[in-house]
Amino acid sequence: MASRELTLNCLLYGDKRTNIFTIRIASTATVEGLKVAIKDRTLPIWTPMDLCLWKVSIAVDSQLNTAVKAYAYEEEALDSVMKVSSVFGDSLNGYLHILARGHEAAAVPGPQPDVENDRRLDGPRLEQRQKRVVSARLKSPPQSSSALAGKFLAIQEDAEMRILNGRPLQNHGLPIELYHPVFDKFRTDANETTLEISPEDYKDVVSLCVQAAELYKDQDAREEGMHTNLEKLLAAKLTARDTNPADRVITLNLEETVAFLAVMKVKNEIGIGHCDPVVQASFSYALYMAQQDIQKLLAVSNCPCFLIAIAGPHIRVLGAVFTDYVTLDVDPVDRAQLERSARVLLALRVSLQSLTKHYQNLKLGNMDTVFTRFFPYIRSYPGPDSELVGFHYLEKLLPSSLTKPVFKALTNKNEFVVVKFAQRYNTDAHKLLASKGLAPRLIYSGFDKGNTHGNCGSLKMVVMEFLEGRTARDIHTPLSVKQYEHVRNAVKVLHDEDFVFGDLRLPNIMVDGETAKLIDFDWCGKEGTGRYPTTINDTGVTWHTGVGRGGKMKKEHDDFMLLKGNMPHHSQ
Repeated sequence: MASRELTLNCLLYGDKRTNIFTIRIASTATVEGLKVAIKDRTLPIWTPMDLCLWKVSIAVDSQLNTAVKAYAYEEEALDSVMKVSSVFGDSLNGYLHILARGHEAAAVPGPQPDVENDRRLDGPRLEQRQKRVVSARLKSPPQSSSALAGKFLAIQEDAEMRILNGRPLQNHGLPIELYHPVFDKFRTDANETTLEISPEDYKDVVSLCVQAAELYKDQDAREEGMHTNLEKLLAAKLTARDTNPADRVITLNLEETVAFLAVMKVKNEIGIGHCDPVVQASFSYALYMAQQDIQKLLAVSNCPCFLIAIAGPHIRVLGAVFTDYVTLDVDPVDRAQLERSARVLLALRVSLQSLTKHYQNLKLGNMDTVFTRFFPYIRSYPGPDSELVGFHYLEKLLPSSLTKPVFKALTNKNEFVVVKFAQRYNTDAHKLLASKGLAPRLIYSGFDKGNTHGNCGSLKMVVMEFLEGRTARDIHTPLSVKQYEHVRNAVKVLHDEDFVFGDLRLPNIMVDGETAKLIDFDWCGKEGTGRYPTTINDTGVTWHTGVGRGGKMKKEHDDFMLLKGNMPHHSQ
């Protein structure tokens, strides 16, 4: 069946008629894709898994609010795997088509969140959300491995209990390297082939490999067998905690509190013990962070910590981002494997020393740093004269996305800026449009040759002026003729220089009055050589048929979005 675009009128449970919004979606998309589109269009109240959708046909008139309140929700919610085409025929103008509710709201009608006041993810709101998470953790008793295995799915679907560990895939947060430099340093050191390894360290790594390769009768025996060598290699003491004696932890005693440098979980062999040690280690860390004696520390720090998961002869080292498996059942004469194991363990040793210094330098009760823990540690960029310009973060932009590191900040020169971190960005295209007044002024780009300040792992920092106004998605009306002409002119300027913008969707168009500018040049590339990201949303958006994951970019793709795609305008 050929794909066609459907326009669906949607409403969130508890909202009034004036809050109806439209979703444009391909008829071949699934209901799950519709959920993703609704989540992206609204706010971070739910993940797609939390949403329940009902097909309705309610006239949009003065009686709509009453009809919505009276709706009994007796029908089954739409199944996520259903095709949109099997649910809706031609959409009816003047009717509400979708009612969306969260699982909890669907079961227990009650007061709804204050959507408008919850839109901004600034420091105070992030702190309130953290307090809710801590409260939920305190009410949850420590889980045994068997109990955790049985409840893992339910926990990961709970917005206040879940761990952002990529299980399931949408449970991802910002890259952990943005929160503390120790994690980026660990990655670098672990892969540094020129690292000098002393004869003594080689000896200790071989000894650990031998111990790891042994077969043990149970988990305690394996832990005991590897314990001493690990302590020696890491130059740290692994101790048990009363709150969870099954863990081994590396801690640092501070005034009035304790800092956790590492949490270790051991399983005798892979597949034994009901639950993955990676999962258990992450939940143990979350439990420790909820304890009352940690709250003073949590008020001034995001509490960076390493998680060490051991299963048989395998070790995994985590922050919130995983490294590769490190196999310790190595042949002592295999130099490459031995060096790989040594580099990772020695990198962890150095990182633990860095965390020790971090915690020792913290000042508990320092109100000047109270909200910095929610934002990246990078807080400056080089100005035109190479002098560093400092800034502090005000809020996280794009609040509906957990994974996009884009922030509003205020510089020490009293200028509002947007700070973002990206893996790819087309600085040349951005500068081209900015010179024509069709994009925000670009202030600094880590993608320019020689610019390394603010780079963090695979991410590079981009700073631009903050634009007043709203995105074309948020104005809830078609672009005016003048606004549309600005967008079309911007695309022409790019095409004249053989650039393809690539992501010409409404959230990437900023409007203010009758002006419109393009933002977000992450995808932008040269025609025929630039390629779309492999992570492109190819189910919830109607793209040109030539657009695909990793596919070559062409100008006709922009033309399709401009003339026929997701951009409403008067000439359609």
